[in-house]
Amino acid sequence: MTNTLSQRIPFILLLAALLLQAAPAMAAEIEARVSRDPVALGESFDLILESTESPDGSPDLAPIQRHFDIVNQSRSHSMRSINGRVETTTSWKLTLLPRKEGEFVIPPIAFGKDRSRAIRIKVEQGAASSADKGEGKQDLYLEVAVEPKQVFVQQQAILTIRLFRAVNMGDASLTPPEHDDVVIQKLGDDEQFEKRVNGRVYAVTERKYVLFPQRSGKVEIPPIRFQGEVFEKDPGLGRFFGSPFGGRGFGQVRRMVSEPITLDVQPIPDQVGSGAWLPASNLQLAEAWPNDAAPEFQVGEPVTRTLLLLADGLTSAQLPQIAGDPGEFIKQYPDQPSLEDRVTGDGITGIRREKMALVPTRPGRYTLPAIEIRWWNLDKQRFEVARVDEREILVKPAPGKGAPPPATAQQGTVEQGSPDACIPEPEQASKEGDGILAPPASGLGAYWPWISAALAILWLATLATWWRCRRMAGASAPARAKPQSARSPKPDSTPIKKACADHDPRAATDALLNWAQAKWPDQPPRSLGALATRLGGDSAEQIRGLEKILYAPDPEGGWRGDSLWNAWQAGRLDRDRVAGEEDEREGIAPLYPKA
Repeated sequence: MTNTLSQRIPFILLLAALLLQAAPAMAAEIEARVSRDPVALGESFDLILESTESPDGSPDLAPIQRHFDIVNQSRSHSMRSINGRVETTTSWKLTLLPRKEGEFVIPPIAFGKDRSRAIRIKVEQGAASSADKGEGKQDLYLEVAVEPKQVFVQQQAILTIRLFRAVNMGDASLTPPEHDDVVIQKLGDDEQFEKRVNGRVYAVTERKYVLFPQRSGKVEIPPIRFQGEVFEKDPGLGRFFGSPFGGRGFGQVRRMVSEPITLDVQPIPDQVGSGAWLPASNLQLAEAWPNDAAPEFQVGEPVTRTLLLLADGLTSAQLPQIAGDPGEFIKQYPDQPSLEDRVTGDGITGIRREKMALVPTRPGRYTLPAIEIRWWNLDKQRFEVARVDEREILVKPAPGKGAPPPATAQQGTVEQGSPDACIPEPEQASKEGDGILAPPASGLGAYWPWISAALAILWLATLATWWRCRRMAGASAPARAKPQSARSPKPDSTPIKKACADHDPRAATDALLNWAQAKWPDQPPRSLGALATRLGGDSAEQIRGLEKILYAPDPEGGWRGDSLWNAWQAGRLDRDRVAGEEDEREGIAPLYPKA
């Protein structure tokens, strides 16, 4: 017993040492972020501290107060479930007011032994408001500004409306800007912060709109109107923390009207030509291929190409079509473009994504042409071109298919298996200007009749060989078509129906690919994506959905086969049409050949 205990003591000490070394790694991780950066002097911002674990203690806020006043602070808890595991997040929200302008570091906040990370923030000198110009004693006032004031037609301008209030309010409203010749869209949610003006703290509600004027000349936006109920009693700063545009109060009704907003709209430059007019501060054009690698092309197999157009200061509806013509021997099947508008305080960024399947029809080397988008750079005031460079691609033959013989300038490519392939190449006879055979050289005159006879015999042999090949090709052509159709199994949809009824995605995949093998035995699609591209219609969408389910790590609710089977039944005529078109392209013998 004593020996056993003595043998275990070293292992116990080693385990204790490992636990002591791992203790710092198990410290709570505390994330820190700010609501705005940079911030104007006299305006408040929020410092948010979050942790999904229990910190070692309460936060020590003393280091913050060196450069910032803590206007308000709160603590909250939230819970969420991730893959059956419940995660609890604790948040501390501090409303800070800078004491001076400059660049500062919010130091790490200590929670006992745990600490948050340091954050840099820039405090700028704010623009002079109407209160700074002698109106600082007002309890309530509006600021309205537009930037820039001079724009081109369809260029973005930002309209900012700020409501300053030092009183309690309720049932407040602002009229939105309106104009028949200006497209107007609200930018995000209202922002709440505080600003000190002439020693007085105001609660500020900021609302932004983006303006797109549609005609040139002077465009005047009507004044913004405000109405709300103001309480005479001032219960302190906490009374207006939050949006004034909500709730109903009982007080004195106040109304305010801003000055009208005027835009100087310049016409579109004459150099724009016939292309789209795209005034933006930044525009980028890019392409992407599967797995971010150089694409490999094979006859009959689709490769997905993605084109992305991104423009700061334009909506996605303003962006033009991107895809160009890939060439004669590459078919292009575009998907519906994806349009997205990202909204920030600085305006709108329009994003257009176009995906297309490129299907080569014959092997060889080809060049996908360059794609160019011409746009107007607002910062440099000039036209620029965003470009995707041309790409050289190599298309390999389909599996089991050899590459066709190359054509030359003197001789076209002869299709293999045709009767004309049996004709031997005639030798070139020497000719002079009028096409008469040249006279024989001296010394050969006695042999010339024999040479002529030999040439005549060879010519007759050539005719006989050609006639025999033609008869053999005519007799064997219908015989070849018939055994090939007899060997091909008939496509059967019964396994597809059963797999859909059992809601079994893998069985449905096998059944679909077996059906495709029977339908196109020479060039069957080897993946669900290739089958979807070949079929098209509603069946293609359901097949692509099945393919996504197969590669999803944890599909929600599993896969239901009802929609696929319904689309499969409805697309029967489309499948027959696709098969018929491919039969024509491949030169399959007709069912009832003419006699």
